[in-house]
Amino acid sequence: MPRILWLLTIAYAIFLATMTHLPPGKGPDTGASDKLEHLGAYGILTGAVFLSFWASFPRRKIAAWLTPLVVLTFGAIDEFTQPYFGRSCELNDWLADAAGMMIALIILSLIRTGVERRRVAPAVG
Repeated sequence: MPRILWLLTIAYAIFLATMTHLPPGKGPDTGASDKLEHLGAYGILTGAVFLSFWASFPRRKIAAWLTPLVVLTFGAIDEFTQPYFGRSCELNDWLADAAGMMIALIILSLIRTGVERRRVAPAVG
């Protein structure tokens, strides 16, 4: 299961990097604001990375620590390389990436805590 999750995560990261490096006007128009697109895209990336780490190391809590490092580094590299493709490098885009990452990370950390508590809770009845 971890291998499949990592393959899907890598495929999504490649897709995301491809979409963010298309020349302006060449990508699909979602109708959403640029910052909302960043928020959603990096929320999804965070979910994929978090789940991949969780599946790979189910007894360790490294997902909550490594996921931000991976996602924020990916976002920074993504922004810094965009000018080579006729796009702009914007701090506000990276901040929107970080916001999407934080929202997803908080939600997934709460879910993981709930799952772990259920696993250790004694059976009633």
